[in-house]
Amino acid sequence: MRIIYIGLKMKIITLVKTKELLGITATTYDTQITRYIPIIDSKVKQITGNRYNMQIIGATTISSKDVTISGLKNSTGGIQNFHSLDDLEEYIKIGSLISGTGIADGAYIDEMYFNTSDYPIITLSAVATETASNVVLYLGIPIGLQTIVAKGIYWMITQESTGLPSFGLTSKSIGGTSKSWTDSDSKIDGSSGMPAWFCKAFPKYMGGH
Repeated sequence: MRIIYIGLKMKIITLVKTKELLGITATTYDTQITRYIPIIDSKVKQITGNRYNMQIIGATTISSKDVTISGLKNSTGGIQNFHSLDDLEEYIKIGSLISGTGIADGAYIDEMYFNTSDYPIITLSAVATETASNVVLYLGIPIGLQTIVAKGIYWMITQESTGLPSFGLTSKSIGGTSKSWTDSDSKIDGSSGMPAWFCKAFPKYMGGH
């Protein structure tokens, strides 16, 4: 069958999701948040060593949340059949954002099943918008990491000035809640330019995913 490739790589967070997680309803910070989204995207990918653009081959059915997985694309552009993979969970993570033909905006992997049919099945957070087979779907960052991403964006907004920061943020109130960090967690990481509390929140990969 013909493989359909669709270029729907995504940033790790959107303006709407950032505001939702920070409890912001006004448009006051929209311009600043939008400006920092590509910057935080680059920083997180640098910190984690993960590009968050893995491609899997699947089939969607309109109005269904289930997607059948037949394989994934490897680093050379070839397609690995899922039967040749020792552990599919190493590559496909529950909670990962997902995009592509037939996938609703903002959808993520809600569950994953290996023993219900001839092929693995992932269940999405939203129903598919069309029926399509052998499509390339992009996997993004797990939604469980988006809260710290949003706080990182807000931290960068608070640092907007002509002065050079000597320490990171040690405490901040956001949306009626407050958070404090130790001095060591507030220090700036020399590689990413982000405070230690931000960098320590992310898993580290070897760059193969």
